[in-house]
Amino acid sequence: MLNEQEKQLMAWIDDHRDEIIEFWRDLIRIPSLTGHEGEAQRFVEKQLRKIGMDMDVWEPDVKELFEKFPDIAQYPTSWEPELDLVLRFPEVCTYEQYINSGLADKLNYKDRPIVVGTFKGTGGGRSLIFNDHTDTVNLGDISKWDYDPFGAEMVGDRVYGRGAADTKAGVAAMVYAATALKGIGAELRGDLIVESVVNEEHCGNGTLACIARGYTADASITPDGQNSHTLFKSNFGNLSFFVTLYGYQTHTGQRWQNGKLVGVSAIDKLPRVIEEILKIEQEANKDGFKMNLGLGTIEGGTYATATADKCLIQGVIYYSPKLGAGVESVAMVRNMLINAVKKACEGDEWLMAHPPKVEISHYDDAYEYHFENRDIIDSIVASGKDLGIDIEVTDDPAACDVRHMGNTANVPAVVYGPANLPLAHQVNEWSSVEDLITGTKVMALTALRWCK
Repeated sequence: MLNEQEKQLMAWIDDHRDEIIEFWRDLIRIPSLTGHEGEAQRFVEKQLRKIGMDMDVWEPDVKELFEKFPDIAQYPTSWEPELDLVLRFPEVCTYEQYINSGLADKLNYKDRPIVVGTFKGTGGGRSLIFNDHTDTVNLGDISKWDYDPFGAEMVGDRVYGRGAADTKAGVAAMVYAATALKGIGAELRGDLIVESVVNEEHCGNGTLACIARGYTADASITPDGQNSHTLFKSNFGNLSFFVTLYGYQTHTGQRWQNGKLVGVSAIDKLPRVIEEILKIEQEANKDGFKMNLGLGTIEGGTYATATADKCLIQGVIYYSPKLGAGVESVAMVRNMLINAVKKACEGDEWLMAHPPKVEISHYDDAYEYHFENRDIIDSIVASGKDLGIDIEVTDDPAACDVRHMGNTANVPAVVYGPANLPLAHQVNEWSSVEDLITGTKVMALTALRWCK
């Protein structure tokens, strides 16, 4: 049951429905591909300042992030193909590797600010963080878009555009949950902290920057979710990797010389290595699903009449926290890969003498809600129930910044908010207007009750 103030809060959101939708659409209209989030972040900042939040805006310090979080901090990334996951390392990335790459002048946080607005409580109440990101992935094949990816076109209940689901709907919901609370003159005892971050895609440094700055709370909600009827209490981890195989280049006509194989093609050795890598997934899933392993690209050779001196496999492993969680899980999965490649070399004279090189380009640690106190989960579900919404509590098959809130900051953290996860990263990305309004209501009601 809703009390009078809670009814007033829901009425405010209904009365400002068009304003909420237009904020969302305006945010979609601002291109904010990873590496170019500045304008979108300033747009969010303007709204939070307008409603009187205490503001903190800064550009992350990469060196500080590596010093404070050496096991999980990574180099800044950007969406351009020539800059996307360009660094490779044997285990974890270090600040020295980043600096020595010569890319620090291109991969940094200049004009990529973090925007944090705080609704200060009067004291004695529980605090809550809303944390989400404005950066988006690239557009893919633009010819396959039926709508302008930055047009925010509304078709029925859908709004189309890059970031419509991932995750500008979530940003709009958290900003307007706070705006609604301010709009009805709510008095909170605990702080409500709204964090709009950069570089969630392929990194997570934006949220780490908030943690490094000292932001913490009694609970956290990341509205980078599936929809307003789903709450995720876990988050997959992932490992992006490269495996380089080596051969010896000769003209194909000279592959055999004096009865001896001289021209060894790196491509010849692919089947052994691929077979052993795929066994990682088979082994992980033998007692139930825990892993998705994908070999995305293979590049090798120069022309058909020469044996390939090199062949490169690029892939990614997504793994459930049921297999392992926290920073230790990254090392565990990395070792699985390394051991699989080593096993592929056994019994092969060439591979034993010329072992493939395994390199990592990105990693996310898996997260599972591990706190005895499940109050934030229960609070969101209860808010939904009082609004006539059944919220399913389940596991997230993707990765997002909730892992940093739960693993690194040790804050009870969940993923909940309006989105359309199956359409994330795809052409014709869209999300639902009704889902946006519903998610905003649940988040606002939860914050009001939590921080009271």
